[in-house]
Parts: sequence; structure tokens; C-alpha cells
Amino acid sequence: MPSVPLIYVADDANAPYGEKQPAFVQERARIIVDQLMGEKVAMVVVACNTATAVAIDFLRQNFSIPFVGVEPYLNVLNKWPELNDDHHKTAVATTVLMGQSARFLELRRRLDPKNRSLYFTFPNLATLVEQEFYNPSPDFEAKLELELAPLKGSGATHLILGCTHYPLVQNAIEKILKLKAISPCRPVANRCHEIYQSCGKNMKMDGEATKTFRFFSTKQGVWKELSFDLFHQWPK
Repeated sequence: MPSVPLIYVADDANAPYGEKQPAFVQERARIIVDQLMGEKVAMVVVACNTATAVAIDFLRQNFSIPFVGVEPYLNVLNKWPELNDDHHKTAVATTVLMGQSARFLELRRRLDPKNRSLYFTFPNLATLVEQEFYNPSPDFEAKLELELAPLKGSGATHLILGCTHYPLVQNAIEKILKLKAISPCRPVANRCHEIYQSCGKNMKMDGEATKTFRFFSTKQGVWKELSFDLFHQWPK
């Protein structure tokens, strides 16, 4: 998103959301958006599959700005015809709450009506990524392989990543499972671009990327603003 000021909020005090109750996630989303409204933001990306599933409709009902959600990119089944031949099989990985949500079940019904994909929920995978991403332990890949065990032997050639934690370890997932992982990052960016332009903004997608973010963390229950340079160490 070239030259667009960005604020990143990490709900470190409560993430990941995959095993939380829907009402709790909705309340956290409301609190965070309330804070962002004080910053006069023009658009909010709900950069969490689970929060999108259980809270984005609630947010749209209670706030007047546009919201962009992040959902498993099931539409790839329609965008990539080769995934429907006899040589390819697609699997979908989500958190438990995402996999059980009414929004995701409707997404499946609409985009995968013939149930062509295999669907897996992972209770602990997001937490593992949360714990290991910054300082991976020597046995991280072994832990990851154990978590991904249900996918072993599935015959999947492609894996749709249904949690924003999962792309952080995409390379390791691909190595362990020997498949191609698919994230929704580009479609989400395109949707943000569409909304930004519809609001009368003239934004080009091929300019220099934003390097510096305002970063808020809720760690220890307080809002703390930290500096964040995209090309150096992320704040902890």
C-alpha cells in the first residue's frame, strides 16, 4: 500500500483468538476499533481469520467506516482451474473457531458446494507460531510437523492457509508437507485498493511500499505505541 499511513494493532494480551469465545472476540474487536476511530482511520483491515468470521458483521453494524476481512481463499478453487483436475487436491487449514463459524460454513457452501477440498482445524497451531516465530527453538520444525500430522497422507497438493499466523511459517509448512501453500494476502490487498479508490483516493499499487508503521501493542493490558520499521526487527 504505497505511501498510505498505516497503524498496526497487535492484541498481544489476548492473541491468538482461535480458541476464544465469539463474544470475547467481538468485544476485543470493538475495543480496538474504538481506539482506532480516535486515530481517525479511514478503513480497517480485520487481519485475523477468526475475528473476521465472528466479528466483522458486528463491526460493520456498529461503525461507519469500511472493513476488509481476511478469510481462507476458497475462491482459488474457481480462479485456478488446474486445482480441479485429477492430479491436484486442495486442503484448508483453520483454527477451531474459524472452522465452526457460520460465516465460514457459508463461505464453504458458496465457493465449494461440491466439497472438493479437505478441511482441517488445528487447535494449537496458531499458538505454536505465536510462541516460536521470534525465537524458534531447536525442535520447532519437529513441533510443527507434529501439529500438521493430520495433513500427512491426505494427498493434498495445495493448502489454503486459514489463519494469519500460518503464512509466517509458510516455508516450513511447505517443506514439511511437500505442497504449495496459498494465502489470501494479495486478494486482501486488492480489496483494500478497490475500497480506497472508491473513497476518492488516487492510489497506485506499483509505487514504493510503506516502510514505517505506527505499531500499538496491548501486551500487559495497556496500549503501548512502538516504532516499527518493516525491514528491521519487529517490536516485541
